[in-house]
Amino acid sequence: MIETLPTSLFILGTILVAALIVLCGFLLLQGQRNREQGQREQQQLAALGRMGQVVVGSLSLERVLKKILDQVPLLVGAEGVAILLHEDKELVFVAISGAAATGLQGYRMPYDAGVAGQVFQTKEPQLAAGQTGRQLIYQGAERISGYTTQALLAVPLLLGETALGVLEAVHSAPEGFSLADLQVLADAANWAAIAIQNARLYEQMQAELAERRRVEAALRDSEKRYRSLAEVSPVGIFRLDLEGRCLYANGRFLEMTAHAEPVIGQPWLGLLDLLDREGVQHEWETAVDHDSNLHLPAPFQLEFEVSSRDGEKWLLVTIAPEYGEREHHVGYVGTMADMTQQKQAESVLRYAAKMESLDLFAGSIAHDYNNLLMAMMGQAAIAQYQLESDNPANIYINKLNSVAEKAAALTTQVMTYSGGAYFLGEPLLLNEVIEAEETLLAELVPKHITLKLELGEGLRPVESEPQQIKQLLVYLLLNAIDAVTEQDDPQITIRTDSVLVEQRDEHLWQYTGTPLEPGIYCVLEVQDNGHGIEPKNLPKVFDPFFTTKQFGQGLGLSTVLGIVRGHNGGIFIRNFPGRGCVFEVYFPAMVDTLVPLG
Repeated sequence: MIETLPTSLFILGTILVAALIVLCGFLLLQGQRNREQGQREQQQLAALGRMGQVVVGSLSLERVLKKILDQVPLLVGAEGVAILLHEDKELVFVAISGAAATGLQGYRMPYDAGVAGQVFQTKEPQLAAGQTGRQLIYQGAERISGYTTQALLAVPLLLGETALGVLEAVHSAPEGFSLADLQVLADAANWAAIAIQNARLYEQMQAELAERRRVEAALRDSEKRYRSLAEVSPVGIFRLDLEGRCLYANGRFLEMTAHAEPVIGQPWLGLLDLLDREGVQHEWETAVDHDSNLHLPAPFQLEFEVSSRDGEKWLLVTIAPEYGEREHHVGYVGTMADMTQQKQAESVLRYAAKMESLDLFAGSIAHDYNNLLMAMMGQAAIAQYQLESDNPANIYINKLNSVAEKAAALTTQVMTYSGGAYFLGEPLLLNEVIEAEETLLAELVPKHITLKLELGEGLRPVESEPQQIKQLLVYLLLNAIDAVTEQDDPQITIRTDSVLVEQRDEHLWQYTGTPLEPGIYCVLEVQDNGHGIEPKNLPKVFDPFFTTKQFGQGLGLSTVLGIVRGHNGGIFIRNFPGRGCVFEVYFPAMVDTLVPLG
């Protein structure tokens, strides 16, 4: 027994020592595991911290996605990471890294397919591992990447109650992830969702800002082009506020209204020297007067006459309402066109039509009347031939012949006006005809009136008869004498010159009604410093039998017009009420003949 006891104690001691060694080993292993777990937890906390920094560290979606891919493996030890975002009922692989990344970038899958689809719909994290888990994994993605997933963590990217998408982590080992990893990834997904949404909003804002800058630049370019076009426009362009004050006016508008200084803020009608201000103001107020609750103002036109440095002008203004946002009426836009030439052309056409009717009437009457006079004078000559020379009846027959001759001369004047008189033209120099008749002209002019001759040099000849030029000159001179008779310092000037007439010089044929052929013309002017012609009488000065004199036939200027028309020439009156007027007569110059014959 004594020998057996030590042996038992030895065995017991050996067992105790072994147990102590195992206990120490367990404690050492547990300590190591605790240290590894602590390090892992510290690593996860650091990764979560860095994930939080992603939210405030960058506003670039590309950089945010990359940082998430970098931090997730540090959180859960994943071999691959994917971020899927929801677009049009699909989940799109917008970012992917690791072993499972091949070919999946941009890949689209149904939003309800696989583990990701379930997580997106239920908004609950899920761990899929082992054989059961593999049945849930979407096989379409595996076939593309060639990676076999044995463990998968999927957590929703939640922003409040809204799921933006899914964050996935994969591993090739069934035990690659734990439920603790799922919770850690879910916590990380909260930061990731905020970071992704912030980056999305920032990029959307940047896109909107870029679009706004593009639109603003386009508007500036458009405004520049509009102003450039407006400034070179041949018509006046302007904008008005609701009260009719100018907001913009181009150069042509300023030119037409004779304003060199800015006119912004001024009433547009106040910029014009209107001849009928009250009437135009009433038209404007009637056109813009409307009840916005009933109807909107319609485009309208105003046509009126203004006074300018160059005389009276006709302007046509077209105005349309301008609308701002939501069709709100904010003002008016308009154009202003000079219609003076068009009005003159219309006047010329009307005058030409009137002249044609008068020509036919006057020519027909003069022709028949002349035939009757010829018959009367013939019968008187036969009667006188049959009477004795001392017959008292001869006295009355002679008086009859004298009156008939005067009537025949009057008929000739009417026929000249109507174009029924003809002449045999020859090359003549206006200056020579005037100089030849200088004595006669001086005798016609009363002594108290100053007569001047200003004859140009180098004039070409015209095709005419001396008697025609003389008759025209005498009638114009008599008209000027009548105009200056009551002036304190009466003056009459006869002037000649040579000018080039162009197609646009329509004013030179407004009285003849026949357009002038472009070319060189010799001009005969008779100028006076009398009282001028009343504007209302200007359209009628060449009408047969029209006169403002107490005594007169009213055929002098009509004859002048007839002579001008017979020469295919033109005539124009420069009228200066209160200061006199100038009668300008245009004769076509003979181009091939530079000196008179004989």
